[in-house]
Amino acid sequence: APSVLRSAPPKEEPCTGQTPSAVIVIGHYAPAAPRFEEAIARWKTCAKRTPKRVVILSPDHQRAVANGFAVGERGYSFAGKTLSIDTTRLETLKNRGGTTSTLFLNEHGIGVPIAMVARVFESVEQVMPIVISAAASKEELAGLVELMRVWDKESDTLVVLSVDFSH
Repeated sequence: APSVLRSAPPKEEPCTGQTPSAVIVIGHYAPAAPRFEEAIARWKTCAKRTPKRVVILSPDHQRAVANGFAVGERGYSFAGKTLSIDTTRLETLKNRGGTTSTLFLNEHGIGVPIAMVARVFESVEQVMPIVISAAASKEELAGLVELMRVWDKESDTLVVLSVDFSH
């Protein structure tokens, strides 16, 4: 692993006085999970939010989504905790062009961050996984972007952008 992942975290004050956005960016590289969980915990301290739901956006690693974006219809269970699907958001996303897919069963861009967030936030009860196609156009994602702006303002929602820092 790169030395930055093995090194001790910097000694710093976690908050700068400005309330952070409800959107956080974390990697979905499982061996680095402890560092990302630490970052999520710092965000939790600064944001002073208690999210009940998490919306996770990931790239489509399996290239299973032809265009636009896909949404998951199944909840996630791990370590004795079950997160149900946010059915209200599911229907809204389907109405905005999202297709449903079973690709979520094997998509690490969703599963790894969900586990990290759920470990830090015991308050999270619902999840809304979204996978974005590499071929998605601006037009296909316009409705999703609009929803992200609304969800960013909700105190009980956390939006996670799951990204590849490793490649």
